Amino acid sequence: MRRFGPIETVGRASEYIRAVQLARAKLDDSDVLIVTVFSPLALVALWCGPRALREMVDGSRAEAHSVLAALGGVVSSLAERCVAVGANGVYYSCWGQDVLSADEYREFGVPYDLAGLRGAEAADVRFLHVHGALNEGTERYADYPVEVVGWSEVDSRVSLSEGAQLLPDQVVIGGISERALSKPDADAVRHIAQLVEALGPRFIAGPGCSLPDGIDAEGLSALRALVPG
Repeated sequence: MRRFGPIETVGRASEYIRAVQLARAKLDDSDVLIVTVFSPLALVALWCGPRALREMVDGSRAEAHSVLAALGGVVSSLAERCVAVGANGVYYSCWGQDVLSADEYREFGVPYDLAGLRGAEAADVRFLHVHGALNEGTERYADYPVEVVGWSEVDSRVSLSEGAQLLPDQVVIGGISERALSKPDADAVRHIAQLVEALGPRFIAGPGCSLPDGIDAEGLSALRALVPG
C-alpha cells in the first residue's frame, strides 16, 4: 500500500472516474452529480472486515499510520479526479468511530479523514456520512471541511437534534430510517416535522444511511412527501 501510483492505476478507480465522466455527459448542466468516496479507515473495514480496524490499531502503530497515510492519498486523488471530470459534490463516508476509542479515532481517524477530504476542496458541496453508530465525539466533525453531516439515528444514541447543537456551522442530514421500505408511518411523519421545526434550513431530510436496494419509485415519492414544500 505504500507503493500506490497515480490514481488511475489503483484498483478499479479508473472505471469509477470514467463512470462519473459518462454520467456527467448525460446530465444537464443544472443537474447535480454527487459521488461517494470512502475514508481510509472505511476502506480497511470494507476490504478486510471491521475486525481489521481493531487488529491494525492494536498492532504496529507505525505500520498502521503508513497504510492510512497511503490510503489518504488515494482517497484524496480519487475525489479530486471525480470533481475534475464533472462531479458537483462528494459524499464522504467515514467509519471506525464505533470500533475505536475516542483517543484512537483522534489518532487514526481524524488526520486521515481530513487527508482524504483534501481532494474534495474544489467540489461545490461536501457531505460527511458517519457510518455506523455515533454515540460520542460528534463535536469533532465541526472542524471537518464539509457543509453537511449525517448519521443513522437507528443505530446511534446521538439524535440529529442533539448533534446539530454540536455542529453549529453545518447542516445535518438524516431523519429517515434507512430500513424503511414501505410508506412512512405516523411516527416517521411526526419525526421529520419535528426536525423541520427545530432546525429549519439547517436540516435535509434523508436516510440515515443508504436506502435498501429494493425501494421503489412509490416508496421514494412517499419519503419526499415527508418534507413540506
